[in-house]
Amino acid sequence: MSVGVIGTIATVLFSHTQKSNVDIDAQTITVESKNWVMEIQASGVVQPFRKINLSPEDSGKIASLYVREGDFVRKGQVIARMNSDKLEAQVNQYKAILAKATADLEQKRSGTRPEEIAQANARLVKAQAYLQQLQNTTPQEINQAQVQLDATVAKTELTKIQFNRNRKLKQEGAVSQDKLDEAATNYKTALATQQEAQTKLEQLHNSKKQELTQRQAAVEETLQALKQQKSGVRLKEITQAEAEVKQATAQLAYYQTQFNNTVIQAPFAGIITRRFAQEGDFVTPTTAASSSEGATSTSIVELSSGLEIEAKIPEANISKIQLGQRVDIKTDTYSNKRH
Repeated sequence: MSVGVIGTIATVLFSHTQKSNVDIDAQTITVESKNWVMEIQASGVVQPFRKINLSPEDSGKIASLYVREGDFVRKGQVIARMNSDKLEAQVNQYKAILAKATADLEQKRSGTRPEEIAQANARLVKAQAYLQQLQNTTPQEINQAQVQLDATVAKTELTKIQFNRNRKLKQEGAVSQDKLDEAATNYKTALATQQEAQTKLEQLHNSKKQELTQRQAAVEETLQALKQQKSGVRLKEITQAEAEVKQATAQLAYYQTQFNNTVIQAPFAGIITRRFAQEGDFVTPTTAASSSEGATSTSIVELSSGLEIEAKIPEANISKIQLGQRVDIKTDTYSNKRH
């Protein structure tokens, strides 16, 4: 029994000595407060940040196409040109109309120059001289035509008397049939000559009357023009000229805009991702610039700028997304890299 007690005491003392040699600090961890990172995974697609289909304002044929798929273009760079021969002709036409209207307005605003008044006065004198000459020569020409008519009337009466005499003599057997036929022919000829002279006299009366009316009107017109130039341009005429300038300006602006729309330019810098048409194709657009796929059949090219990722976040995790939050991107193409 004494040996057993002594052995138990020795064992307890030995165990106590062994435990006192263990390093408690090395097996101790200090409790700290930390924010644990929670990861939200979502699938998404890489797509252009901005995309647009370019097409002309109006229907037409593509005259020139300057880009290919993959080309980088700057903002305002010319992508294509539509056929614009007709619009260019209309622009030139209204430029000429505007120049003429502007010159007429400036002339009316500056008033009448002395040399213009002198020219108008000279035209009046000339018109009056023509009228005076016509008034002086008309009675003489009419008298000559009347004398000729009187002479033919007298000759007709004479041949008529000769014809009647020969006809009576033929009945009595005093002249031959040839003599009677000759007298009848002379009578018919004289009668026709009389009718011709009568017609000429009537035509002369009418023509001289018409010419006299025209020359009188010409004198009156030049006289009124001279009076108007001496009195200056009226305010109403200046207002009308200003309206013509405005109308020509508006018409030119309209056709100039139509002409400018035949040049297709890039609205922003980007890359030509698709080309839908070739030179010579006739394009009938439903919209001038659209980002919808439905417009591709009527567009010329597709222009894209920048890249963005559209991820489908579950609705339960939307409240956990914050502005400025870090995002790791992993693509199928480069599966070993994170961006």
